[in-house]
Amino acid sequence: MFRDGAGFWPKILVVSGFVLGCGSNATQDLCGAGIDTGGMFAAGAPNQFLGAGAGHTCVVATTGQVYCWGSNKDGELGNGTMTDAPKPGRVLNVEKAIAVSAGSYHACALIVDGTVRCWGWNVAGQIGEGTTDNRLTGVAVRDLSGAIGLATGSSHSCAVLGDGRARCWGGNDFGQLGDGSRTNRLDPVDVFSLPPSVQIAASGDHTCALTAAGEVQCWGRNENGELGDGTTDPDSAHPHTFPAPVLNLSGAVAVAAGFHHTCAVVSDGSVACWGANGYGQLGVGDMIDRSTPTAVGGVAAVRAVACGYQHTCAVGTDGASVCWGANAAGQLGDGSFMDRPVAAPISGLAPVSGVAGGGYHTCARTAAGAIHCWGVNDAGELGRPAGPSESLPVPVSPFGC
Repeated sequence: MFRDGAGFWPKILVVSGFVLGCGSNATQDLCGAGIDTGGMFAAGAPNQFLGAGAGHTCVVATTGQVYCWGSNKDGELGNGTMTDAPKPGRVLNVEKAIAVSAGSYHACALIVDGTVRCWGWNVAGQIGEGTTDNRLTGVAVRDLSGAIGLATGSSHSCAVLGDGRARCWGGNDFGQLGDGSRTNRLDPVDVFSLPPSVQIAASGDHTCALTAAGEVQCWGRNENGELGDGTTDPDSAHPHTFPAPVLNLSGAVAVAAGFHHTCAVVSDGSVACWGANGYGQLGVGDMIDRSTPTAVGGVAAVRAVACGYQHTCAVGTDGASVCWGANAAGQLGDGSFMDRPVAAPISGLAPVSGVAGGGYHTCARTAAGAIHCWGVNDAGELGRPAGPSESLPVPVSPFGC
């Protein structure tokens, strides 16, 4: 059970990092993997059907196509234009997708054959096709095959492969590619010295991987302790260019990254977070940064967690969902605009199968197949014409998933 001092909430079982469970809608045929993955994912492995970026949102359809909406200043909607769109539109040149990840201003899709296609902002080569030109439609990442998962940060992208390796590309000012350098890479490079891994998470300028042994290793920027190794680097003078283990954490089953914080789910169902906590995004009851994992209070039986820029959300076995952290735009979905350092239930939302945290907005897929979003709506990222922020979930039109 969850306790907030005033009562109890149902136990939650979270479905994974940024991502959601699968399903389909017979009439709309959206938002769940209808593509045969050929056993690509292990039992219980997270499938990423929904992703949220700084101001855009993307979802995978059962047809294997990807649909995006919201801000499009850098082509992050992949529809061939740079015009914001409040309604979901199809990403061009992407077919047979089984997962999607939204970075700050770009996005990538995992294709059923183990390749990856990306689109949007490409200032540092995060699209992975050998240039720094923005791409308004999906293009194939070069020299990459066998991918089973992907993650996108502010200006970098990563994939974990079926053989346990991780490869990253794009911005590397803070060592977030993990190749021992601080040189941007226009093509994927191997993450150096990383043990065999099964999941990867990225946000801002740091990256973390869940190893097959249940350990979490992180690398890149460590301004607020987001690498979890007991140190901080406020001036970013000494970024970590190689992976290093997160301290005091074992038996992890999922990992998620926020802009300057990180969270992991442990096999006993607990959640631990570390890094920046100026808005309560660690869920530990205060707003003090932590450089090592600290248990999130009031949650139990958790399987996974999703991090936005400065907030964190989770979903449970009965569909109950909770969020904590920054809430100036209503991104916690509790009907208020008050930051919360402890988990609070999302108000008025039907049971959900998963949730994705963006910059200042959040989206969820209900168990019945609809997508709801809440938070800032400056560019239509909630799936409706740009307007005021929403502190309660609103349905995305025109489809249910």
